[in-house]
Amino acid sequence: MTNEKLENGINPNGKGSEQNHSPFEVTRHYAFINENKVCYAISSITADLPETEECIHLEEGYTINTGDKYINGVWSPAAVEPSPDEPSIFQRLEAENAELAKKNVELWEILVSQGVI
Repeated sequence: MTNEKLENGINPNGKGSEQNHSPFEVTRHYAFINENKVCYAISSITADLPETEECIHLEEGYTINTGDKYINGVWSPAAVEPSPDEPSIFQRLEAENAELAKKNVELWEILVSQGVI
């Protein structure tokens, strides 16, 4: 292969090759929101999209996630709602405490039956 300059991704033999990206291309970040102002997708592309009600330009170093809300130009984190089927932390700790209390009684009975206590 010769050292000829590649133009438009085509080498001197007419075969395509991967193009190097221009050092002037800038990656832009966009959030896409639905009618409820909730972000459902985040995209990082080199295209310059027009900002609309559904497509919001994000600054470099953005800290939003899908599910976050965009209201009056301000992002708010998504509300984390526990699943109705998932027990609360209190319910889980209460169940764990009951299980430990049951084991303590069993161990106490073993120690008493062996004359240790």
